[in-house]
This record gives sequence, C-alpha cells and structure tokens, in this order.
Amino acid sequence: EENVSKIRKLMLTKAHIKKPYLIRIFSREKENLIKLKNYLSSLFNIDFESIKVNENYNGIGTRYFVLTINKKSEVNKLIKKGLINQQELNKINLSELAI
Repeated sequence: EENVSKIRKLMLTKAHIKKPYLIRIFSREKENLIKLKNYLSSLFNIDFESIKVNENYNGIGTRYFVLTINKKSEVNKLIKKGLINQQELNKINLSELAI
C-alpha cells in the first residue's frame, strides 16, 4: 500500500504526455526507471512488454534515460487509475482514448 502511494505520487509529478498517447518519464539513472517499470507492471497491471526504457543524449551530450508507454490501452489504464495529473491530461484529446 505504501508503494502504491509512492508510485502514484511519482507518476503524478513526473509523467508527461505527448500527443496522441505517449507517456514519458525521464531520469538520469536507468535503474530507477527499471524499478518503476516493475512497480507499474506488478501494482497497476500495466503490460510489462509495453513499457520501454531507452537511452538518449541531450544537445550537449549528457546521457539520460526515458521510460515510455505508448500502447493506447495501457495509457488508458494509467489515466483511469489516476496516475496522470490534470495538467498533462489537458494536453490530449481524451475522446481519442475513448475513456
């Protein structure tokens, strides 16, 4: 139960939505995103295979990692479970997700 509230708080503060249905979370540490991936899968029944963790570099060459979820049904689950904040939800057309 404690983990659920911690993950919910993290998702509400860190998750970003890009149209039409792509959720991204950024971190400098790959391990943090792998742990989050495991928690999202086990605590919130998000399909493990639909959560990807990739390495990227910014304009000055600094390495960072991105957790992405872009499967429509899984994005839908996150929204229904209240894991995405209202400011991010305002960026997308919820009718596209058929909520």
